[in-house]
Amino acid sequence: MILFFAFVFFSNNLRIRYILPIVQPLVILSVYGAKNIIYRAKGIKSLKTQKFFRVIIYGVIVIAFLLNTNYIYAQFKIVKPFEYLSGKITRDQYIERYRHEYPAMQYINRNLPEDAKVMFFYIGHRGYYCDREYIFDMIHYKSTLLQIVKKVDNPEAAYRILQQKGITHFLIRNDIFNRWVSEDFSDKEKDFLKRFFREYVEPLYIKHGYGVFRLSVLGKGSPAGKGGNL
Repeated sequence: MILFFAFVFFSNNLRIRYILPIVQPLVILSVYGAKNIIYRAKGIKSLKTQKFFRVIIYGVIVIAFLLNTNYIYAQFKIVKPFEYLSGKITRDQYIERYRHEYPAMQYINRNLPEDAKVMFFYIGHRGYYCDREYIFDMIHYKSTLLQIVKKVDNPEAAYRILQQKGITHFLIRNDIFNRWVSEDFSDKEKDFLKRFFREYVEPLYIKHGYGVFRLSVLGKGSPAGKGGNL
């Protein structure tokens, strides 16, 4: 159990759900430990001291129970499952409420060809609703797009590299993407990226600040390449 916790704790992307398998053994150990403390308290000769320890132990258990009850109540207020369970809202409406990229992924699933390959930008490493092949732009804290921009001298070369990687579309969270470009790109790289989006990136769908874009040769000055970003 300790080894499992250490493995999860030192992994690259720590998530609380990863330690759920050890919660049940921890609960059992906690109950066993509380039982042992109560049993030992009974062996104390002084009745006052014995009662004091019992009050402390039962008080800790009650406080822990109340804290967990309050947490569960707060979660129900946030998640609001009964609206979905009662049929008041649909599954898609429920998911969209908490995952704002969901409509864009629905668009991808319904409209993009089966062989499409989508590059995700700032989607929080969430791709479980996407039925098409996808990769993340940020790999080991390095941006594939930024590396390409630094490597080549013209937008066409960048487009060809992405083609070679099989990438056909982008899914972008626009606000963070634009802030990232503004803060991390030099003026020359920003101009390069503007040209690239103008000439080779066509916006298809945008909702809740998430955009689906197609990589294609649009030509200089094409209106299709002027939406969504930068």
